Amino acid sequence: MRELFPGRHLLVLLALSALLASGCQRPADDDDSNDDDDSADDDDIGGDDDDSVSAGILIVTADLSDLGTLESGASATTSMYFENAGGSSLVVQLALSDLSGAWQIPGSTVNVAPFSTESRPLTFNAPASAGTYSLSVNAAHDGANPSPQELVFSAVSEGDGSGDDDDSTSVPVFDCLLAPPTAASETIIPGARGYHGLAFDDVGEVVGSDGSSLIKSDYSGSWSVFLPGTGPAQQMLYLPNGDLAYATFSGVMRATPAGGISVIGAGLNLYGLAMGPDGLLWGAGDAGVYRIDQDTGVSTYLFGTGSDSPHSLGFSPAGDTLYVGTVGSGTVYSASIDPSGNVVGAASAFATGVGGGWHDGVGVDACGYLYIPDYWDSRLFRVNPSTGLSTIFMDWTSVPGGYGHGAVFGNGIGGWSESNLYVPLPYNGNQVKEVIIGVPRKEWAGVVINAP
Repeated sequence: MRELFPGRHLLVLLALSALLASGCQRPADDDDSNDDDDSADDDDIGGDDDDSVSAGILIVTADLSDLGTLESGASATTSMYFENAGGSSLVVQLALSDLSGAWQIPGSTVNVAPFSTESRPLTFNAPASAGTYSLSVNAAHDGANPSPQELVFSAVSEGDGSGDDDDSTSVPVFDCLLAPPTAASETIIPGARGYHGLAFDDVGEVVGSDGSSLIKSDYSGSWSVFLPGTGPAQQMLYLPNGDLAYATFSGVMRATPAGGISVIGAGLNLYGLAMGPDGLLWGAGDAGVYRIDQDTGVSTYLFGTGSDSPHSLGFSPAGDTLYVGTVGSGTVYSASIDPSGNVVGAASAFATGVGGGWHDGVGVDACGYLYIPDYWDSRLFRVNPSTGLSTIFMDWTSVPGGYGHGAVFGNGIGGWSESNLYVPLPYNGNQVKEVIIGVPRKEWAGVVINAP
């Protein structure tokens, strides 16, 4: 086995260009026994020197980047340091690339006072499956050098010693206590287009509307017209047979992979669309919530939401609760679903005061949190599934055209991360942006612990 902590002390230093351009440097290790005269470096005579730094400046370092080789079940820990070399406090949001539970760091937010340093332990828990495990830690912040900083770590697990490790039996684990309180960052995905919804296929491409046609694109930016002349399609999804279902204000449509178009549900003026736990389409709009058999085209009105109009919808990870976003008072409704996929009892108010009252999507992660973009507030809200309390997860009020619709998680294929939301921007050329959530989608195949 390799030595766990090599003799040399590895320092990974990330100091961005804003720090270098300002001429600021990390403080030298002054040894007063050598009679260093710090006053020579700091001459305030005449009041010309101003040692204050108006904004926080982040420097991220770590003791070790390679945590060595460990037996299965063993753990190793290094420390990460978050230094603020500026004069204003910093709020640092952490996002981990590996959500399997092999790597863990307590909390997702680090508050750093001016001219001070905070530390956090980073622990590697060696899984049963042998192999090299890599991790990148993204540190987004609000300082003078705003580009997220990133440190990369690695470690090796020897496995459980049986000699026949099968990676297929290794089940990843996500601890919901590590769920970030706000989005770490967001970025525009080149080539992708979306109007009010998106759908991810099983070959690494996403489909969305540019307002007149359906556009298919991959994560690298390559795109093509999938179906021309469809008009502004609303929310959409792929059916189990590979066909695309998409909502319009005149009906629910079907598009085959070859480009054939047919009607699933004629006359339904729907915006929201989701796949139910019963394998049927569920839709929101037209003053109600509907269930639609995609094979027969038969639609069934299920319920309304009083003076609020149903607009978007999503299901809990277990499929036993339906959440309905609305247009109206800012209330999100919920309804219980039995094992056969039927609504039990009446829908009721689940969360109130979620934005101004125009909910353009309901995304649900593996922990059960809801992500709801509200048009009136131009913010993305996260709702706790246990309490119904909502918090601002991403604020788009100061971003021209930055308000996002849909709130669809990637499927983990072709670069579309299962831990990120993808939102269309109909007020910004129908572009699509990726919002770093840091929690896997509800369909994630791993194990979730400490769910709210």
